[in-house]
Amino acid sequence: MSSELKEGAQQTLSHKELLAILEKQGFKIHESEKEDFPATIQRDGFEKLSPTGNKVLEDLVSRSKNYINGVIIEDTFGDTFEQRQARDNAWSSLEKRHGNAITNIQLRDKLKIGSSVGTIKAYFEWFVKELDTSGVSTERSKSVRQLYKELVETIPHTISEQSGQMVVDTYGAMNFEEKKEVAKNIDDILRRFLLLVTADNTEPKVDAVE
Repeated sequence: MSSELKEGAQQTLSHKELLAILEKQGFKIHESEKEDFPATIQRDGFEKLSPTGNKVLEDLVSRSKNYINGVIIEDTFGDTFEQRQARDNAWSSLEKRHGNAITNIQLRDKLKIGSSVGTIKAYFEWFVKELDTSGVSTERSKSVRQLYKELVETIPHTISEQSGQMVVDTYGAMNFEEKKEVAKNIDDILRRFLLLVTADNTEPKVDAVE
C-alpha cells in the first residue's frame, strides 16, 4: 500500500501543529489555564429536586467546567460583512481539510453565542426553573438564583425588541475585547457556581498550560 495520503484523507496533526496552521490562516487560539474542580456534586439543599432537575444540575456542572476550560478564538479578518464572510470561508476550508480537529476547537470557543455563551445561559435558566418547579427554597438554592441573575446581567441581550418591533443583536455588535470581558465575567460566575455545588468548597487547582 502506498505510504502517500489518499486525496481527501485527513492528516493527524499534533495540537501544536494545528495551532500553527490556524494562526497562519489568521486565527489565534487563546487557551485557558486548566482548572480542576471536584467531580462530586454536593446535593445538600437540593433534596427536593425532581429527577429532571438533578439531571439538569449535572449537565450544567459539566458544561460550566467545559466553558471555564474552553478557548477564545481571535482572528485578523476585520468586522465588515465581506471580511466576516472571508473569515467564515477560511474556517470552512480548514474544517474540510482537518475535520473534527477544527470543529472541536470552534465548539470550545467561549465567545460563540450559540455553542457556548447562549448554551450556558439556557441551562442555568432551566436549572432555576427546576428549582422553582420543585419548590426548592434553601439558602444554597437562593445563592444559585443570585448567580443566575448576575449571569443574565453579564450577558448582553442577543435579541431585544425595541419600539416598532426592531430587533437588535447587542452581543453581536460588540468587539473582540468587549466579548472577552463578558467571557471573563462568565468564568467568575461559573467558578462560584461550581464551588457552591461541588463536593468541597476549596479553590480549584490551576495548572499552567505548557
